[in-house]
Amino acid sequence: MKNKKNGLFGGKNFFPAVAAVSISGIMVLVLAVSYPFAGNDCDYFYPRLVDTMLFYLKNGPAVQWWTPSFGGGLPSFPNPQQMQFSIPQMFVMLIDPWKAVALTVFLFTGAGFCGAYLFFRRVFGGTPGWATLGATLFSSALFTIHHVNAGHLGFHAFPLLSFIPLLITMPKGGMFIRTVSLAAIFSYLIYGAGFYLIPLFIVSTVLVVAMVRALVPAEKILSPHKSLVVFTAGLLIAAFTGLAKVVAVGSFMRYFPRTIHDVRGVSYFRGFLGFAADLFFTPFAVMLKKNPLPAMKAFSGLDAYIWEFDIGISPAVLIFLIGVILISPRNEILLFLTRLFKTSYSRACSIIFILLAGITIELIIGIGPLYRFIRTMPVFGSLHMFTRFGSAFIFPITLATIAVCRQGAEAIKKPARFRNLASLNLFSAMVILLLLVYSPGVVLLGTNSFNADTYKKQWRNVKNTFLGYTVQRISNSSDAEVFNNRSSSLQPYEPVFGYNRDEFHPLLRPARVDTIVNGAFNITNPASLVYPEENGIAVFSPISADEKEAFEAFVRYHPCPWKLSPLQIVANMISFVTIVSMLIGCIVMVIRKKERHREG
Repeated sequence: MKNKKNGLFGGKNFFPAVAAVSISGIMVLVLAVSYPFAGNDCDYFYPRLVDTMLFYLKNGPAVQWWTPSFGGGLPSFPNPQQMQFSIPQMFVMLIDPWKAVALTVFLFTGAGFCGAYLFFRRVFGGTPGWATLGATLFSSALFTIHHVNAGHLGFHAFPLLSFIPLLITMPKGGMFIRTVSLAAIFSYLIYGAGFYLIPLFIVSTVLVVAMVRALVPAEKILSPHKSLVVFTAGLLIAAFTGLAKVVAVGSFMRYFPRTIHDVRGVSYFRGFLGFAADLFFTPFAVMLKKNPLPAMKAFSGLDAYIWEFDIGISPAVLIFLIGVILISPRNEILLFLTRLFKTSYSRACSIIFILLAGITIELIIGIGPLYRFIRTMPVFGSLHMFTRFGSAFIFPITLATIAVCRQGAEAIKKPARFRNLASLNLFSAMVILLLLVYSPGVVLLGTNSFNADTYKKQWRNVKNTFLGYTVQRISNSSDAEVFNNRSSSLQPYEPVFGYNRDEFHPLLRPARVDTIVNGAFNITNPASLVYPEENGIAVFSPISADEKEAFEAFVRYHPCPWKLSPLQIVANMISFVTIVSMLIGCIVMVIRKKERHREG
């Protein structure tokens, strides 16, 4: 007879599923509360989702290397924020961009909840009540809500963070499936414009694993060397699968490095107070409909928007911690802290945590020699707002909260009242209620001026007319108007060239694209921005009049004959072989598992 306790949540406890659906629904509510208006950066991603959909409709599942609809001709796949291999792009083939993004947010939030639940249940050894509370706290972070509301599609995968420490610490499960799953998550970040999340995931994972190894008996979790093998192998495989994208992006950005200088004018102490306030007190300000942005700017010395600062966790975290300190014996909290340094093993883990946390805080505050050094490194020099690195503490703080509260509940004279399933589910419900209260305040602090209905109509028109679609002219229109006019925007919204297009210098004019001036068509050869040497042209060179077939293919969204670099060709082969090998390995594993099941 089948064990009824098997399954994701186990038994007849339906509250975790209710909590996951509720939080996911609230995230979508944040998107919908001011509908049809959405965050400003939707103006960047929505047109490009429609653009890639048009390419797929014409060519099938091929790589879209170039696009004629933006900037008079630009790279597509080499753009780090291009998302042609992503979940929202897949949904856009069926539903309009706004619905595709909303569905993506719902699914990723729910998935992140499940990952956190499994982590607190199977790794941290919590009961279903504690696991639900931990997953609820993690899924209620304001960091996710602000980026969702602002339209930053590259951050929509943040909830997947919960699976990384789960995969490298849970006691049961095959090494192959752990490694492949971890590689798949990091590969998705590479191809899904989640490049900013990669260092955040790595830092947060190391912090969480250090805490787990200091708090959980070694025999109850995966051994350290196996964890290291899974983590290293997963990252290595992800590097191979994402090599094609990484090389393409590097080839593009060597001409447009987008170096960002965040100028600070505050002391280390003041910056640290600002970081702590962003993490713990901003949610209370948002809940009270107060604008914390002036204080954030004053503490950090930066002029930025709310979503670039706010890394706030649920207000329930402070409420729970203060409550436990007040009602539980004080010596229990001290005993809990001393456990972190009781053995040489736990001391080593705690020291690793402290060192990495200190380094990360220095990056967040943006003061000190390490920050100045990392700012000079490739990739990191183009990242805007290191304050976002504070999100690496969301999962560790959630874990610390559950650990402290569980220890405090065990010490109370009538512990059953505070640790039984009904009470813990009630606490989780309180977290969800707080989320419902303060999440609408995010919209009031944002800049929701983008009309999502604009792309609902364009999406429908493109789907109905894609066979005969051709870019006909260069215009001064915005990206939001190109599909209505069958034009290419001469002033695109493209951060790679700088927020004010400082590095964008096309040799074009507002006119038909088939106009020939000085022996060239009135449209940029996008290969000139990535592989100019291989094609024997200069940066921003228009398509030569001698390349009529290439010109016609380009404006019709068909594959173009321009040359890639030898390094890019090799990278493409490595990524393709790695992805195919992963798929074959998964298929073989499933077949063998079914055979063993039949034999058993």
